[in-house]
Amino acid sequence: MLDNTSNDALYYQLYKMIKNQIKNKELKAGEKIPSENDYSQKYNINRHTVRQAFQKLKEKGLISSQKGKGNFVANIKIPYSMTGKSNYSSQILDIGFEPSSKIIESGIVPADEDTANDLNIKEGDDVLKLEILRFVDNTPFALYTSFFDGKRFGDLLNYIEDNTSLHKILKEKYNVTTLKRECFFEAVLPTKKEAELLMIPTTFPLLVSNVPSFDENGLPVESGYGKFRSDLAKIKINL
Repeated sequence: MLDNTSNDALYYQLYKMIKNQIKNKELKAGEKIPSENDYSQKYNINRHTVRQAFQKLKEKGLISSQKGKGNFVANIKIPYSMTGKSNYSSQILDIGFEPSSKIIESGIVPADEDTANDLNIKEGDDVLKLEILRFVDNTPFALYTSFFDGKRFGDLLNYIEDNTSLHKILKEKYNVTTLKRECFFEAVLPTKKEAELLMIPTTFPLLVSNVPSFDENGLPVESGYGKFRSDLAKIKINL
């Protein structure tokens, strides 16, 4: 309920209430929210107050208007930081969401020229390829494709399964802590397979990051890229 004796203005109280309902998934992405008139009658406030709350929600990217239809909960942006020691599962947990993952493809393949250069091996050498679909609260969020030197990490397949932390396995089984030095971003359109896995149209752009990783001795560990849904990902790069 709204409190007329509070130091917070009524519109701000309504804004916080709706914001919390969205955060707690009482109002879900894509769902139409009650109208200005509905809120006005329910809380005995004027429509201008409701309109102010709606405007703040729009400014924060929490709702969007559809002409002639009303206001709808927007897809929530997931703040994901690119740091030297990025750990997907820990980051998603830290911001209050539930991470999970599913292995789409795994196996030994010959290294192409770019992968060989990244891993400091010869073109055609065996590399372990992992393709992992990562989720946030059961919503497909990103598709990761990773390559590892087959000689050094060939038995990684024995430890990888759905919902396991690659970061944790590398630390526990190989005593390797991965570090990232730089990252590159570009926007691309998904393939039909990627669009199906991420549950988006093929006309919807993806944010692609290419982030090679190294161990603490500077030796290459991983080559690959992550493809993020641009409607969900809010990438932060720590400089």
